[in-house]
Amino acid sequence: MDRPVSTDEFKHHIIERFNDQCEPKLFTVDGNAKQNYMVAIPESIVSIVLSSLDSANLGLLKQPSKSSSSTKHRKKRKAIKGGVRSSRSNARIGQGAFRDEVLDIWNNTCPVTKVALIASHIVSWVLSDDDEKVDGYNGFPFVPNVDKLFDKGLISFADDGLLLISPYLSVATLNALGIREYTKIAGLTEEHIFYLAKHRDTYGF
Repeated sequence: MDRPVSTDEFKHHIIERFNDQCEPKLFTVDGNAKQNYMVAIPESIVSIVLSSLDSANLGLLKQPSKSSSSTKHRKKRKAIKGGVRSSRSNARIGQGAFRDEVLDIWNNTCPVTKVALIASHIVSWVLSDDDEKVDGYNGFPFVPNVDKLFDKGLISFADDGLLLISPYLSVATLNALGIREYTKIAGLTEEHIFYLAKHRDTYGF
């Protein structure tokens, strides 16, 4: 990696929620990383770790090909192809178009706070195929605090839009961030529901 990533950036998410699902465990009881080889980890950890990488480091990673069975139910998308440029900057292709489409679908409004700042992927960029990376229906326009909670799998949404809260996130913390525990968003389409099902499955909702 051009910029080594400290485990301090993500280990608390893994220790509290997913360490027991690793074989062998990634971290000891005192929070130190074990020196293991070929550890089997759930996809949720992949998303959490890769979300800590910057765009340059992401560009160094090769994404495995998706099987046709995992995408056969997804509807045809109108967005342009995504991917990562091979240039030094490793800029994400299509991210401007993705943001524009997400904001257009949601009328420039965050469904949780009614303010829009960030176009956040439902299925994270690092776990999406090229079409999903730039599909506007694979996104929500969130404010930063909602974006971070959703990106780390601490909140999600049911098919009817009801807010789902991880047991690792207290309602008091949620409220302190300006989010009500009984929030219910409107405007979900079948395409959003497709991606939300994958988000819930990744984070164990």
